[in-house]
Amino acid sequence: MKAQLRRGLQELALVSGWSSQRAAAVGRPRILMYYRPIAEGALPPAVFEAQLTWLKRHTELLPLRELLDRLEVGRCNGREVALTFDDGLENHAEVVWPLLRRERVPATIFVCPGLAEVQGNVWNLELRLRWNSLPASQQLVLAGRLGLPSAGDEALIVHAKRLGLAPRRALEAEVQAATPGWQPGERDRPRIRAMGWAALRAMDPALIDFGCQSMTHPILTHLDEAEAQVEIVDSRRRLEERLQRPVDTFVYPNGDADAAVFERVAAHYRAGFSSSPGFADAAAQRTWIDRVPAAEDMARFLWRMHRPGW
Repeated sequence: MKAQLRRGLQELALVSGWSSQRAAAVGRPRILMYYRPIAEGALPPAVFEAQLTWLKRHTELLPLRELLDRLEVGRCNGREVALTFDDGLENHAEVVWPLLRRERVPATIFVCPGLAEVQGNVWNLELRLRWNSLPASQQLVLAGRLGLPSAGDEALIVHAKRLGLAPRRALEAEVQAATPGWQPGERDRPRIRAMGWAALRAMDPALIDFGCQSMTHPILTHLDEAEAQVEIVDSRRRLEERLQRPVDTFVYPNGDADAAVFERVAAHYRAGFSSSPGFADAAAQRTWIDRVPAAEDMARFLWRMHRPGW
Protein backbone atom coordinates (compact mmCIF):
# COMPACT_ATOMS: atom_id res chain seq x y z
CA MET A 1 0.00 0.00 0.00
CA LYS A 2 2.82 2.40 0.87
CA ALA A 3 4.46 1.78 -2.52
CA GLN A 4 1.13 2.36 -4.28
CA LEU A 5 0.60 5.64 -2.47
CA ARG A 6 4.12 6.75 -3.34
CA ARG A 7 3.58 5.82 -6.96
CA GLY A 8 0.31 7.73 -7.05
CA LEU A 9 2.00 10.78 -5.55
CA GLN A 10 4.76 10.63 -8.16
CA GLU A 11 2.24 10.41 -11.01
CA LEU A 12 0.22 13.32 -9.61
CA ALA A 13 3.38 15.40 -9.22
CA LEU A 14 4.30 14.67 -12.85
CA VAL A 15 0.88 15.59 -14.27
CA SER A 16 0.62 18.77 -12.19
CA GLY A 17 4.12 19.90 -13.16
CA TRP A 18 5.13 20.18 -9.50
CA SER A 19 7.82 17.50 -9.73
CA SER A 20 9.45 19.14 -12.73
CA GLN A 21 9.45 22.54 -11.02
CA ARG A 22 10.87 21.10 -7.81
CA ALA A 23 13.53 19.11 -9.66
CA ALA A 24 14.61 22.17 -11.64
CA ALA A 25 14.81 24.36 -8.53
CA VAL A 26 16.39 21.93 -6.06
CA GLY A 27 19.73 23.77 -6.12
CA ARG A 28 21.96 20.72 -5.58
CA PRO A 29 24.51 19.27 -8.04
CA ARG A 30 23.58 15.77 -9.17
CA ILE A 31 25.36 12.79 -10.70
CA LEU A 32 22.87 10.58 -12.52
CA MET A 33 23.46 6.82 -12.30
CA TYR A 34 22.22 4.74 -15.22
CA TYR A 35 22.68 1.16 -14.06
CA ARG A 36 20.18 -0.57 -16.36
CA PRO A 37 20.33 -0.99 -20.15
CA ILE A 38 18.49 1.57 -22.25
CA ALA A 39 16.08 -0.92 -23.78
CA GLU A 40 12.45 -1.97 -23.82
CA GLY A 41 11.67 -3.92 -20.69
CA ALA A 42 14.30 -1.94 -18.77
CA LEU A 43 14.56 1.81 -19.40
CA PRO A 44 12.89 2.40 -22.80
CA PRO A 45 14.87 4.52 -25.28
CA ALA A 46 11.92 6.91 -25.70
CA VAL A 47 11.91 7.58 -21.95
CA PHE A 48 15.68 8.10 -21.96
CA GLU A 49 15.30 10.61 -24.80
CA ALA A 50 12.60 12.42 -22.80
CA GLN A 51 14.96 12.55 -19.82
CA LEU A 52 17.72 14.05 -21.97
CA THR A 53 15.27 16.64 -23.30
CA TRP A 54 14.23 17.64 -19.78
CA LEU A 55 17.84 17.77 -18.58
CA LYS A 56 18.95 19.97 -21.47
CA ARG A 57 16.07 22.36 -20.78
CA HIS A 58 16.31 22.61 -17.00
CA THR A 59 19.89 21.80 -15.92
CA GLU A 60 23.49 22.38 -16.85
CA LEU A 61 24.79 19.14 -18.33
CA LEU A 62 28.54 18.89 -17.98
CA PRO A 63 31.28 16.25 -17.88
CA LEU A 64 31.82 14.51 -14.56
CA ARG A 65 35.37 15.87 -14.33
CA GLU A 66 34.04 19.44 -14.52
CA LEU A 67 31.48 18.80 -11.82
CA LEU A 68 34.28 17.41 -9.63
CA ASP A 69 36.34 20.55 -10.36
CA ARG A 70 33.49 22.73 -9.10
CA LEU A 71 32.89 20.57 -6.04
CA GLU A 72 36.57 20.77 -5.11
CA VAL A 73 36.65 24.58 -5.18
CA GLY A 74 33.14 25.04 -3.80
CA ARG A 75 31.74 26.83 -6.85
CA CYS A 76 28.63 24.82 -7.74
CA ASN A 77 25.50 26.69 -8.81
CA GLY A 78 23.20 23.74 -8.02
CA ARG A 79 22.10 23.22 -11.63
CA GLU A 80 24.95 20.87 -12.52
CA VAL A 81 24.13 17.35 -13.70
CA ALA A 82 26.65 14.75 -14.89
CA LEU A 83 25.56 11.46 -16.47
CA THR A 84 27.21 8.14 -15.59
CA PHE A 85 26.62 4.66 -17.02
CA ASP A 86 27.71 1.51 -15.20
CA ASP A 87 29.13 -1.74 -16.64
CA GLY A 88 30.22 -0.53 -20.10
CA LEU A 89 27.71 -2.72 -21.93
CA GLU A 90 27.28 -3.24 -25.67
CA ASN A 91 23.90 -1.60 -25.19
CA HIS A 92 25.74 1.62 -24.39
CA ALA A 93 27.50 1.50 -27.76
CA GLU A 94 24.43 0.50 -29.73
CA VAL A 95 21.76 2.68 -28.11
CA VAL A 96 23.17 5.19 -25.62
CA TRP A 97 26.15 6.57 -27.53
CA PRO A 98 24.18 7.47 -30.70
CA LEU A 99 21.65 9.42 -28.59
CA LEU A 100 24.34 11.21 -26.58
CA ARG A 101 26.20 12.07 -29.78
CA ARG A 102 23.05 13.40 -31.47
CA GLU A 103 22.10 15.53 -28.46
CA ARG A 104 25.74 16.52 -27.70
CA VAL A 105 25.41 15.38 -24.08
CA PRO A 106 28.61 14.47 -22.19
CA ALA A 107 28.79 11.35 -20.02
CA THR A 108 31.12 9.01 -18.17
CA ILE A 109 30.95 5.27 -18.81
CA PHE A 110 32.44 2.97 -16.18
CA VAL A 111 34.25 0.00 -17.72
CA CYS A 112 35.64 -3.35 -16.55
CA PRO A 113 38.76 -3.80 -18.72
CA GLY A 114 38.99 -7.54 -18.04
CA LEU A 115 35.55 -7.93 -19.61
CA ALA A 116 36.29 -5.49 -22.44
CA GLU A 117 39.37 -7.57 -23.30
CA VAL A 118 37.25 -10.63 -24.15
CA GLN A 119 33.84 -8.96 -24.58
CA GLY A 120 32.70 -11.06 -21.66
CA ASN A 121 29.38 -10.98 -19.86
CA VAL A 122 28.88 -9.25 -16.52
CA TRP A 123 28.86 -12.31 -14.26
CA ASN A 124 25.70 -11.66 -12.22
CA LEU A 125 23.67 -10.74 -15.30
CA GLU A 126 24.70 -13.96 -17.06
CA LEU A 127 24.16 -16.04 -13.93
CA ARG A 128 20.58 -14.78 -13.58
CA LEU A 129 19.75 -15.55 -17.21
CA ARG A 130 21.29 -19.03 -17.03
CA TRP A 131 19.34 -19.79 -13.87
CA ASN A 132 16.06 -18.62 -15.37
CA SER A 133 16.62 -20.82 -18.42
CA LEU A 134 16.32 -23.91 -16.18
CA PRO A 135 12.98 -25.63 -15.51
CA ALA A 136 11.59 -25.04 -12.02
CA SER A 137 12.23 -28.63 -10.97
CA GLN A 138 15.92 -28.38 -11.86
CA GLN A 139 16.20 -25.00 -10.12
CA LEU A 140 14.80 -26.58 -6.95
CA VAL A 141 17.32 -29.44 -6.99
CA LEU A 142 20.25 -27.13 -7.74
CA ALA A 143 19.13 -24.63 -5.08
CA GLY A 144 19.25 -27.42 -2.48
CA ARG A 145 22.72 -28.46 -3.57
CA LEU A 146 23.98 -24.87 -3.43
CA GLY A 147 22.41 -24.19 -0.04
CA LEU A 148 20.05 -21.46 -1.25
CA PRO A 149 17.08 -20.43 0.92
CA SER A 150 14.78 -20.65 -2.13
CA ALA A 151 14.93 -21.47 -5.82
CA GLY A 152 14.31 -17.90 -6.99
CA ASP A 153 16.90 -16.04 -9.05
CA GLU A 154 17.19 -13.24 -6.49
CA ALA A 155 18.13 -15.72 -3.75
CA LEU A 156 20.84 -17.07 -6.07
CA ILE A 157 22.31 -13.64 -6.82
CA VAL A 158 22.23 -12.48 -3.19
CA HIS A 159 23.97 -15.69 -2.12
CA ALA A 160 26.58 -15.40 -4.88
CA LYS A 161 27.41 -11.81 -3.93
CA ARG A 162 28.21 -12.92 -0.39
CA LEU A 163 30.87 -15.38 -1.55
CA GLY A 164 34.58 -14.86 -2.02
CA LEU A 165 35.94 -14.82 -5.55
CA ALA A 166 36.91 -18.51 -5.75
CA PRO A 167 33.69 -19.93 -4.23
CA ARG A 168 31.61 -17.59 -6.37
CA ARG A 169 33.32 -18.85 -9.49
CA ALA A 170 32.74 -22.42 -8.32
CA LEU A 171 29.04 -21.64 -7.97
CA GLU A 172 29.00 -20.14 -11.46
CA ALA A 173 30.68 -23.30 -12.78
CA GLU A 174 27.91 -25.43 -11.27
CA VAL A 175 25.21 -23.36 -12.94
CA GLN A 176 27.16 -23.39 -16.22
CA ALA A 177 27.42 -27.19 -16.04
CA ALA A 178 23.65 -27.35 -15.59
CA THR A 179 23.10 -25.11 -18.65
CA PRO A 180 25.65 -26.39 -21.19
CA GLY A 181 23.84 -25.22 -24.30
CA TRP A 182 22.84 -21.82 -23.01
CA GLN A 183 23.56 -18.72 -25.09
CA PRO A 184 22.10 -15.23 -24.62
CA GLY A 185 19.45 -14.34 -27.16
CA GLU A 186 19.71 -11.39 -29.52
CA ARG A 187 17.65 -9.30 -27.11
CA ASP A 188 19.75 -10.16 -24.07
CA ARG A 189 23.27 -10.17 -25.52
CA PRO A 190 23.88 -6.38 -25.61
CA ARG A 191 22.30 -6.06 -22.16
CA ILE A 192 24.83 -8.32 -20.44
CA ARG A 193 27.97 -8.27 -22.64
CA ALA A 194 30.73 -5.74 -22.27
CA MET A 195 31.81 -3.48 -25.11
CA GLY A 196 35.12 -4.35 -26.74
CA TRP A 197 38.03 -1.96 -27.19
CA ALA A 198 37.04 -0.93 -30.72
CA ALA A 199 33.61 0.25 -29.59
CA LEU A 200 35.10 2.11 -26.63
CA ARG A 201 37.74 3.84 -28.76
CA ALA A 202 35.10 4.91 -31.28
CA MET A 203 33.41 7.19 -28.76
CA ASP A 204 34.31 10.88 -29.10
CA PRO A 205 36.57 11.95 -26.19
CA ALA A 206 35.02 15.41 -26.40
CA LEU A 207 31.80 13.86 -25.07
CA ILE A 208 32.66 10.55 -23.41
CA ASP A 209 35.02 9.96 -20.50
CA PHE A 210 35.74 6.54 -19.06
CA GLY A 211 35.97 5.49 -15.45
CA CYS A 212 36.90 2.14 -13.96
CA GLN A 213 34.51 -0.38 -12.39
CA SER A 214 37.22 -2.90 -11.38
CA MET A 215 38.82 -5.46 -13.66
CA THR A 216 36.03 -8.06 -13.74
CA HIS A 217 33.18 -6.73 -11.54
CA PRO A 218 33.67 -8.76 -8.31
CA ILE A 219 32.43 -7.78 -4.87
CA LEU A 220 35.49 -5.88 -3.68
CA THR A 221 34.98 -6.50 0.04
CA HIS A 222 35.55 -10.25 -0.49
CA LEU A 223 38.98 -9.96 -2.15
CA ASP A 224 42.40 -10.75 -0.73
CA GLU A 225 45.34 -8.34 -1.15
CA ALA A 226 46.51 -9.73 -4.49
CA GLU A 227 43.01 -9.82 -5.94
CA ALA A 228 42.31 -6.26 -4.78
CA GLN A 229 45.51 -5.04 -6.43
CA VAL A 230 44.36 -6.48 -9.76
CA GLU A 231 40.75 -5.38 -9.52
CA ILE A 232 41.28 -1.83 -8.25
CA VAL A 233 44.79 -0.75 -9.26
CA ASP A 234 45.82 -2.80 -12.29
CA SER A 235 42.41 -2.23 -13.86
CA ARG A 236 43.10 1.49 -14.18
CA ARG A 237 46.47 0.85 -15.84
CA ARG A 238 44.87 -1.57 -18.29
CA LEU A 239 42.17 0.94 -19.25
CA GLU A 240 44.63 3.76 -19.77
CA GLU A 241 46.97 1.58 -21.84
CA ARG A 242 44.24 0.22 -24.09
CA LEU A 243 42.31 3.46 -24.55
CA GLN A 244 45.16 5.97 -24.40
CA ARG A 245 43.00 8.22 -22.25
CA PRO A 246 43.29 9.26 -18.61
CA VAL A 247 41.12 7.32 -16.16
CA ASP A 248 40.81 8.76 -12.65
CA THR A 249 37.33 7.84 -11.40
CA PHE A 250 36.07 4.59 -9.91
CA VAL A 251 32.68 3.07 -9.16
CA TYR A 252 32.19 0.18 -6.72
CA PRO A 253 30.60 -2.97 -8.17
CA ASN A 254 27.30 -3.53 -6.38
CA GLY A 255 28.09 -0.43 -4.30
CA ASP A 256 30.14 -2.51 -1.83
CA ALA A 257 33.27 -1.12 -0.15
CA ASP A 258 35.07 -1.12 3.18
CA ALA A 259 37.99 0.74 4.76
CA ALA A 260 40.62 -1.26 2.84
CA VAL A 261 38.86 -0.66 -0.47
CA PHE A 262 38.47 3.06 0.27
CA GLU A 263 42.18 3.30 1.05
CA ARG A 264 43.16 1.76 -2.27
CA VAL A 265 40.74 3.88 -4.26
CA ALA A 266 41.92 7.03 -2.49
CA ALA A 267 45.54 6.20 -3.38
CA HIS A 268 44.88 5.61 -7.08
CA TYR A 269 41.81 7.61 -8.14
CA ARG A 270 40.58 11.16 -7.97
CA ALA A 271 37.11 10.07 -6.82
CA GLY A 272 35.01 7.00 -6.10
CA PHE A 273 31.24 6.80 -6.61
CA SER A 274 28.65 4.89 -4.66
CA SER A 275 25.37 3.34 -5.69
CA SER A 276 23.69 5.07 -2.76
CA PRO A 277 21.00 7.61 -3.69
CA GLY A 278 21.91 11.19 -2.93
CA PHE A 279 23.10 14.55 -4.22
CA ALA A 280 26.74 15.27 -4.98
CA ASP A 281 28.10 16.94 -1.87
CA ALA A 282 31.21 19.10 -1.65
CA ALA A 283 31.70 17.92 1.94
CA ALA A 284 31.46 14.22 1.08
CA GLN A 285 34.39 11.85 1.34
CA ARG A 286 35.87 11.91 -2.16
CA THR A 287 35.94 8.11 -2.31
CA TRP A 288 32.18 7.83 -1.64
CA ILE A 289 30.17 10.34 -3.65
CA ASP A 290 26.47 9.57 -3.95
CA ARG A 291 24.54 9.47 -7.22
CA VAL A 292 20.90 9.85 -8.24
CA PRO A 293 19.51 6.59 -9.65
CA ALA A 294 17.75 7.06 -12.98
CA ALA A 295 14.28 5.59 -13.42
CA GLU A 296 12.37 3.76 -16.11
CA ASP A 297 9.61 6.39 -16.37
CA MET A 298 9.41 10.17 -16.12
CA ALA A 299 7.32 10.25 -12.94
CA ARG A 300 9.98 8.41 -10.92
CA PHE A 301 12.81 10.17 -12.74
CA LEU A 302 11.65 13.69 -11.90
CA TRP A 303 10.81 12.70 -8.34
CA ARG A 304 14.28 11.26 -7.80
CA MET A 305 15.84 14.41 -9.22
CA HIS A 306 14.70 16.19 -6.06
CA ARG A 307 14.19 13.19 -3.74
CA PRO A 308 16.96 10.71 -4.75
CA GLY A 309 16.07 8.11 -2.13
CA TRP A 310 12.57 7.66 -3.54
